[in-house]
Amino acid sequence: MDTIDDKRNKFESKIQIGSELLSSLSSYQQVGGILKLEKKIRQELLFLNKVVTSGIMKNEHLLSSNIHHFSSLVACILQSANVIAVLETLSYVNENDIRCKLCVDIVADKGHRWIKVIARNPKALSQVSVGDAEYGQKSIIDHAIEYLTCARQNLHLFEPPQVCFNFTNGICIELADELSAMGIDVIGTRIVITKSKNDDSNDNILVSNEDSISSCSCDPENNISTSNQIIKRNESIKKINLDVTTLIAYVSSLTNGGENWIFKEPLLNQQAVWERERPVKPILDEILEGREYICCRTAHNEFVEIMRVLGGPSEKARAEDLLKNVQIVDDVPFPGLKLCGKIKQRSSLIFGTGHHHKVVTVTANKGFLRAAKLQGFNIAAFIHESRALTEIKQSSIFVPACS
Repeated sequence: MDTIDDKRNKFESKIQIGSELLSSLSSYQQVGGILKLEKKIRQELLFLNKVVTSGIMKNEHLLSSNIHHFSSLVACILQSANVIAVLETLSYVNENDIRCKLCVDIVADKGHRWIKVIARNPKALSQVSVGDAEYGQKSIIDHAIEYLTCARQNLHLFEPPQVCFNFTNGICIELADELSAMGIDVIGTRIVITKSKNDDSNDNILVSNEDSISSCSCDPENNISTSNQIIKRNESIKKINLDVTTLIAYVSSLTNGGENWIFKEPLLNQQAVWERERPVKPILDEILEGREYICCRTAHNEFVEIMRVLGGPSEKARAEDLLKNVQIVDDVPFPGLKLCGKIKQRSSLIFGTGHHHKVVTVTANKGFLRAAKLQGFNIAAFIHESRALTEIKQSSIFVPACS
């Protein structure tokens, strides 16, 4: 048990860290929001100093302190290039047409990059992401959806900023892969969380070899389920339902000969590598061949809007040709499915429409399918890897095709 002196030393150490954070921000006074961040740090220091002065120092006070988070935030500021704002508050309209606000931790790369700093325990992040959370508690996937939605509505030089999540304490590989597939640039040590054989209450955290910046590679055998092969060969399936992720992957420049371009964004470069190794278009061509396609109105409208904002000329032309062959049907929510975490209204409508018409939904949204399965729903779906629109982001550098 800690003595009074031990506790005092811990508090004084936190206070020292806070003071050093203020000193390290002295050269960033021209950056928007720095004064707001400094004010928050000073409020933490004021609280800690009051506790020390009172002599009633409890471990709960240390655990509730935000100094650890601010340390991670300031470290990320110091490591980022061309930071123009911190704690930037932006507004957006969510999928329920409600106006919301989002606080972006760091706006870097002269506005082209948004960074969210996450200093939470990776085990806790994983538990929340699969629904093991208190009512109303948001998962990291929820935050990703918020950031991506806000980015699409707050363009910088006519493009949505690249969203980056920096996990200072690491992130489990599966969750990192899922965020990457959504279009998030993931920074942080990849770890594997395993259950101890001797004690189910204990967890072992193993550091992955991929220690890295940006998206880690994935195993194609994990991306395409065995049921996909059954669906491919089943000639009785005459009609399929297309998700937004599938529509985007099908018309993307990346899947239509553009996999050898070099991109500024690490995520797009990673997807280009995946596409060279595991082309998505032949897979989709095979599943679409000889079948009718339907698409719910919500998916159609979102796809059209995404193409309007992010699509290049050739991608827009392919999208127009594709939609000529797609039957647009009314939205039908998935019956009995509770909206929470990864299960959003839009996804419920897309997969619910497929369920209503008794057709397989083609998608890259693995997160929704896993979350639905936790509620007891096994949804008929064909899963493929996600691909982003890339035509307007192609640089002048073209690498030789892989042999």
